[in-house]
Amino acid sequence: MEPETEKTGIPDGGARRGRLLMLLLLLWLIAAAVQAVRLGVFQRDELRQLSGKIALERGVLAAPRGRLLDADGVVLAWDEQAFVLSAVSELSEADYLQLQTALPDRHWVDGRCRLPATDLAPLELIALEELIMNGLPLKITRHTRRLSLSDPPVRQKIGAVELVDGRRVGVSGWEAQFDAELSGTPGSYEVFRDRRRRWMPETWRLVAAPIPGRDVVVDWRLAESGELP
Repeated sequence: MEPETEKTGIPDGGARRGRLLMLLLLLWLIAAAVQAVRLGVFQRDELRQLSGKIALERGVLAAPRGRLLDADGVVLAWDEQAFVLSAVSELSEADYLQLQTALPDRHWVDGRCRLPATDLAPLELIALEELIMNGLPLKITRHTRRLSLSDPPVRQKIGAVELVDGRRVGVSGWEAQFDAELSGTPGSYEVFRDRRRRWMPETWRLVAAPIPGRDVVVDWRLAESGELP
């Protein structure tokens, strides 16, 4: 008969190693949780501070509208791109002095010109871009306008368009009759603005490109109408 082994109350080596591993794992989990909370608080504070400096803006890009042509291919109505300059915040006298160097041919009264300024020429756009990059609180926006032949009877046949929810819609004449064909699908973009409400160009992102409308040929001839513009 074998002698009975004396129980000392001291766990063997395998049990001690297992408990040690469990303790280390528990400590690691606690440290990871503390780090996650710390990073979460830091990032939240950082984002809160950042949100006070910049803001995300979502905008609509109008789709180019198709042209209206008569049966001989004469263009009756078409789209044209135009650029408008406006101030993001109030301009100082020094700002106006710099602006006058970029727009010397505009109408200036007492050292000021009227803003928004429309129909910007290419050379004006180049000069203004440099001023904006240097920090002047200005912005240039591009918009599309609908043009048509100027003769009143012809314009009445062509009709008119209005901007509705970022989409130009025909409301009279051929513009309304063929609106489904002429209309495209608007696009969209995202961009951040800084504290002075200026665009941050490096953040601009195209979300969806606009889809142009189709050209429409009407069964009518300008040359035979006796309504030459």
